[in-house]
Amino acid sequence: MISESASSAAVVLSGWGIAPEAVAPLFPAGTRVLAPTRENVARLAGAPRVVGYSFGALLLLDAAARGEFSCADVVLFAPFLAFPREAGAGGRVSATQVKFLRRWLKKDAPAALADFYARAGLSFPPPATGDAPPYRIEDLDAGLEILATAKLDAVPAAARSWEIVLGEADALLDAPAVAATFAENPVRLVPAGTHDLRTLL
Repeated sequence: MISESASSAAVVLSGWGIAPEAVAPLFPAGTRVLAPTRENVARLAGAPRVVGYSFGALLLLDAAARGEFSCADVVLFAPFLAFPREAGAGGRVSATQVKFLRRWLKKDAPAALADFYARAGLSFPPPATGDAPPYRIEDLDAGLEILATAKLDAVPAAARSWEIVLGEADALLDAPAVAATFAENPVRLVPAGTHDLRTLL
């Protein structure tokens, strides 16, 4: 967890479909929480400590592989090198399910998000019908496209010192299988941890 002393300069890249303001109370005052977009990864330059959660973690790993992000002090919660089950990187959800969610998001975003929250076991309240989405709908859609297709063949060299935290009861990820893809990283498995960030901190 981010320490009080580092909180003022720490930045968190949140998970897909989760409003930054919902995540912010989990961290000390002064922690900046950003929506998980490639544009926001660029805003992390110079931050002494960065946290990536789920899809936000994938974006950090992808940026490190491209040489577009570097930071010595990074913690990744519920990370993965590829999300779909077919990629063989520890994901439990099929690419077809991700594509279906993407189509559903365009037709009825609140219902699609509520279903995702329920399947993932998230304790954050999903947006209700009539509420604004957690962040821009275009970014939600782009995130699902990345989740369905992105695959890193290995942990980038610049990311092999990053701390990895996984929940053994994660509904979306097979924690031991994901841990095996981060063989050189310091990995912590949380026995009762789920995909919900609260259970991993």
